[in-house]
Amino acid sequence: MMKRLLKIILIFFLRCLILLMGIMLFSQTPLFKNWVKGKIVAQINQYINGQVTIEELSGNLFRGVSLSGIRLIDQRDTILVVGQLKLNYQPLKLLQKKISIKELTIAETELLLNQISDSSWNIGHIVKQDTSEKFSAEEGTAAETARPTP
Repeated sequence: MMKRLLKIILIFFLRCLILLMGIMLFSQTPLFKNWVKGKIVAQINQYINGQVTIEELSGNLFRGVSLSGIRLIDQRDTILVVGQLKLNYQPLKLLQKKISIKELTIAETELLLNQISDSSWNIGHIVKQDTSEKFSAEEGTAAETARPTP
């Protein structure tokens, strides 16, 4: 009876190890990296007035990634070009709902700043604004706030 239980436990842990190794290997494939890149672009694009594109995502997703060919485009122009962005982080902190960045490197960057006829800057209109009314408990009135919309 004890041998059978030990055998079942051993088989369970071996299967878990094989599954974990499979996930780690799959996360290094171009298919998975393109999927992650698409998710990153979609997440960013929903918060901005414009479009972000990323040519390539590389690196080890468990320790750090490198994004190359990043472009931020508004309705008229390419506002930002980043040739390479490297990000090293501690993924175990994500389990604690924290982000811990060890190193951030941005290389080959070009920024196009233009002043618009209303004296504002093109970069100032990139983030979508939500001007919905919120109730302010301190003042007892509705307060207008500006925050990114999802």
